[in-house]
Amino acid sequence: MIKRLLITLLTTVLLFSCKQEHKNEFTPNSLANTKLTSTASNENQKIQLDSIAAWIDTTYLYTNTKGKQIIVQNSLPKGGLTYTFSNGQKFVYAIFWSRIINTTETTFELSLKMPKTSIPQGTSFDNSLNVLLPNATMRIDKVPLFNYGLTDLAAALENTLQKPTSLKLTIPPKETNIFYVITLFKKGLNDKVRAGFFFKDNKAWYRVNDTEIPCGLVYPVNLVSRH
Repeated sequence: MIKRLLITLLTTVLLFSCKQEHKNEFTPNSLANTKLTSTASNENQKIQLDSIAAWIDTTYLYTNTKGKQIIVQNSLPKGGLTYTFSNGQKFVYAIFWSRIINTTETTFELSLKMPKTSIPQGTSFDNSLNVLLPNATMRIDKVPLFNYGLTDLAAALENTLQKPTSLKLTIPPKETNIFYVITLFKKGLNDKVRAGFFFKDNKAWYRVNDTEIPCGLVYPVNLVSRH
């Protein structure tokens, strides 16, 4: 009787262990069906970290004089569809997010301002690029969603075309900030679109494929690139 009870107990433990290990396996394709929460248990926090990693395109590390880092993460694009503005203009949009992680002991400040004018693209300049910083809240739990959870495109895009958009971030020590960025092309591209922030010469830059856009200031200024 005791031997049979031990065998049953051991079998139950092994089955539970296998199920737990299976729950931790995630791929980009499975993330769309994964429900995430921003305040959750350690298991849900693990899911959030996995979901972010699946959609990160570039990561840049910047170290201060004390060896602590500011980490910049830039996402892969979502979207790629055509949006028609109320004035009839049509653009192909892509939605990105960027995440700033402050591991230092001091507050990190970032002031961003995207130009209002379109940037010519292509060798024949038959295409143009606009970059927008929409006034919408991005959260980690939105990462697996369609368009990263940016559901109201009209609110994000209308009245922003041909106008400068800006964002000022103040990130306390040991905290993070995540926000949307939208690119608009007059025509679709045959090639993939990759974009993201990086810091150079104490300034913030935004790169869209081969185009680098100066767009802000960084404080503190004594950061050294480690990427």
